[in-house]
Amino acid sequence: MRTIRTHPTAVGRVRGDGGIVAQVTVSDAVRLQRGVDITRLPLSAHEGFILSRIEGRTTVKDILACTGLGQDLVVDALDRMLRLGIVSVDSVAPAEERDEG
Repeated sequence: MRTIRTHPTAVGRVRGDGGIVAQVTVSDAVRLQRGVDITRLPLSAHEGFILSRIEGRTTVKDILACTGLGQDLVVDALDRMLRLGIVSVDSVAPAEERDEG
């Protein structure tokens, strides 16, 4: 799989056949799924650190700002956590984005 940029704030993953697998923007909101025992998860050190920054509904933009990690690393970690059922990801409406700034 290779990484592409389809928008300045988006990262998409492309399968060998050219189909986009996932796309996460820096304004997406991430939330820890209820009932997940994070002490038993097979996470890397980076993934655990990123997970520790999720408090309630947290935007990817905020995670990038508070971790200092690169966008590709954070998005890859969140994609894996999403596949494992650890987090859910919701798009933030443009009006909500404006209210934050």
